[in-house]
Amino acid sequence: MFINGITDYDRSGNEVKTGLVIAKATCDGDIRITSNGKEVGSISVRAYGRKDGTAAFLTVKGWGHLARQLSVMVKGDRVIAAGRLESREYNGKTYTDLIADYVWPTEKESHFPIQSGGVNVSAADFAEIGEEDGKLPF
Repeated sequence: MFINGITDYDRSGNEVKTGLVIAKATCDGDIRITSNGKEVGSISVRAYGRKDGTAAFLTVKGWGHLARQLSVMVKGDRVIAAGRLESREYNGKTYTDLIADYVWPTEKESHFPIQSGGVNVSAADFAEIGEEDGKLPF
């Protein structure tokens, strides 16, 4: 499933289209190193079906730690990815890429680790709320 995001704008005032995709990988993940030494990972996902029965696909790309997360995915792994959309021409066809800002696995048995935001929460951090006055403590 693909969901169009809100239109965003870069620092120059140019329109940037955003989106969210919830899908299964249609191929194994891939990672490449650019000439500048940066890692870029990618997978292909089925974004949505068209009226004529064909499907639209997106290439989800990620840089840095997202590249490593995408590279270890295998065909059939489920993923949620959000980012900006970019179109490119190749051999007379238009292809759409989702340049991921966020990538989340949707199943526990996924092959890649979840990157947390640095917040560690345990059951010990919570306290039982009594029902003395019926009001919430905030």
